Amino acid sequence: MVETQQGISTFLSFGAKSVKPEILEELLIGRRENVDYLTKCVGEIAHDALNHQLIVVGQRGMGKTHLLRVLYQRSQVFLKENTLKIAYFSEEEYGISGYLDFLIRILNAFIRWNDEDREALNKQMDVLRETHASRQIDVAEQIIAEYIGDKPLLILAENFNDILEALGKDGQGKLRSFMYRHARTSIIATSQALSPDLGREDRPFYNFFTTIYLKKLTYEDSLALLRRLADMEQQENVIEHLKGKGIAQVRAVHELVKGNHRLLVTFYEFLKADTLASLSKIFIKTLNDLKPYYETFIRYLPPQQQKILHYIALSKMPQNGTEISKNCFIDPKSLSKQLSELSRRNLIDAIPDPDDKRNKLYDVSEPLLRISIEIGEHKEGISALFIDFLALYYSFDELNTQRERFWNRYNDETDSQIKQDLLQDIFARIKAMDLQEQKEGKEWSKALKSMMEKYYERNYETVIKLAEKVSEEEKDDKYFGRLGIAYDELYNYPKAIESYYKAIDTKPNDNITWHNLGNTYSNLQNYPKAIESYQKSIEIKPDYHSAWNNLGRVYENLKDYSKAIEAYRKAIEIKPDKHEAWNNLGNVYDNLQDYPKAIEAYRKAIEIKPNKWEAWNNLGIVYEILNDYPEAVKVYQKAIETGAIFIKNGDWIPKGKVLNKVLRSINFILQHDQNLNITQIQHLESVIENDYQMPEELKISYKYLQIFCRYVLEKEEKALLKLPKEQREFFIREILEKRK
Repeated sequence: MVETQQGISTFLSFGAKSVKPEILEELLIGRRENVDYLTKCVGEIAHDALNHQLIVVGQRGMGKTHLLRVLYQRSQVFLKENTLKIAYFSEEEYGISGYLDFLIRILNAFIRWNDEDREALNKQMDVLRETHASRQIDVAEQIIAEYIGDKPLLILAENFNDILEALGKDGQGKLRSFMYRHARTSIIATSQALSPDLGREDRPFYNFFTTIYLKKLTYEDSLALLRRLADMEQQENVIEHLKGKGIAQVRAVHELVKGNHRLLVTFYEFLKADTLASLSKIFIKTLNDLKPYYETFIRYLPPQQQKILHYIALSKMPQNGTEISKNCFIDPKSLSKQLSELSRRNLIDAIPDPDDKRNKLYDVSEPLLRISIEIGEHKEGISALFIDFLALYYSFDELNTQRERFWNRYNDETDSQIKQDLLQDIFARIKAMDLQEQKEGKEWSKALKSMMEKYYERNYETVIKLAEKVSEEEKDDKYFGRLGIAYDELYNYPKAIESYYKAIDTKPNDNITWHNLGNTYSNLQNYPKAIESYQKSIEIKPDYHSAWNNLGRVYENLKDYSKAIEAYRKAIEIKPDKHEAWNNLGNVYDNLQDYPKAIEAYRKAIEIKPNKWEAWNNLGIVYEILNDYPEAVKVYQKAIETGAIFIKNGDWIPKGKVLNKVLRSINFILQHDQNLNITQIQHLESVIENDYQMPEELKISYKYLQIFCRYVLEKEEKALLKLPKEQREFFIREILEKRK
């Protein structure tokens, strides 16, 4: 045996053929009964002078290679007994164009798998190469006959339907004749679908093979296989996960891959890590990796079949023949033939129409085939089937918890790209929750679906317009809650409040709606109503840290600092890494002139979020108040560097206000940094040029940095004259004089 035997990682990455036999036996879940039967047949071929002509049919990824590889390994006992000869073909026998090629593949198989006979067989192959073309078939048959002698020959071949097609009717006839002359020849082969040649009376192999149809893995088999993989990899966290919450998630993956071995193993990676924050990216990457695999399903189909498959996939719902014919522009008679062929290839399923039992509906057989087509069509956003996956993979409560978690991260985040990713994650969870409710029988009308789609797209003006078309019967808490958000985003606060109260009337214990209502009242500076709303949200969900944080802001605005501290401390207790609450807490202590505690809080916010400009700026102000100028200089330096990041990603403080604070920080450094040098000046200039892109508000500060370098550091007396009179007087009064 010449192939290197690899371990479990090879099985996960490349398939079964190069994996250690004992590992393949361990992973023989859902196929053991098939392999046991085939092993019994091989024993009868070797010992009982019986022939078995068997073809195992299953879709790609159904474990056919795994099955045949285990069968070959188990058959080693008969090879050692010298009671059997086996020609074990490669998984893909490329280049078969006729009967001679098939015979050569048999000889190559003998050479590949039998080290002791290789030299002699290679000499025979040299003879065959030198033989005239008119006699090569006879010579090849003779070499095979001499090699097997009086032993039975077993041919193990994959993708046998392709081989039969390559042989053609003439080649099939010659192979059938060879098997008649060498009566102890058996074939055990696999195929994705039965070859049409096997069902035609005028073909040599009509009714010749016994067909074994591979069943898809059951859910129980899928769970058992994944548990076995985790156990063999010693993934303790996955083993524990598959005893609890992971059981439901395996069901989701099982539904998605429809019991396909290969795809199940691919999605095993989802269970090996905490993929919460990047699940959508991992999902899409996995599907992009699988896309070439699925494209082979349709690449070589006739154009009409490709068109039909494409239409059904993008329709997402089973389609009847009339609709397919009309939308694909295919004559009904031709369509019937193409649908039958696609069904035979296991690419579509024919489903009885519940409204008319005489007709059939047609759907894509595998969800992942659908999504592979869908990925090519929809380049923006999250694929619809990812939403299906989420709805299966997580419970409603888990999705809701994730949505809240992503929303809190979104509010805290300053990086624009991360914010966009988080927003996609938020809306993906909302869509999945909606889908779960729809599957429970709460089907949405076209008007409501359109409104919700525009909500997911954040097209709030259109949401409001479409909301008018929704029937009264469908106006539930979700309708009013999302309508309220749309009004909120468009600053129509009275309408937002009206919608939120209607949502609350429908579902009184929705803490999110109470929280949103509190935000709206806070924007209107109606602080008593804001407090009432936040407290109601907290009463429903005591650990809702965003409500505690926003309640603290209201108390801070009311200058009720003791209650503000209490609220911020509660938010931090629930979520210790909530840097926003730490910064707000620092503001309160600053207002109370408790500067040590303010410094502690600001430092904690910065520790959690090093690029948090507000905390750096606030901390600098505190050190300035304490006359700790050296420390203030260091902190303002960081405030200048992080201010550009805030302007790029933040939107709750106007850009002009931020730039004015940055300008003040630069002036402070020029006034008080007694060790300021040329390198530091050049760094600040670079930050203004590159990070801030030289805004108008900082051009004077940029000029002051240049003049400071030339006049103060390089002692160029005339440098001051480069400034206009007003700026020169300011530079002398506010920078040079204060440095003294």
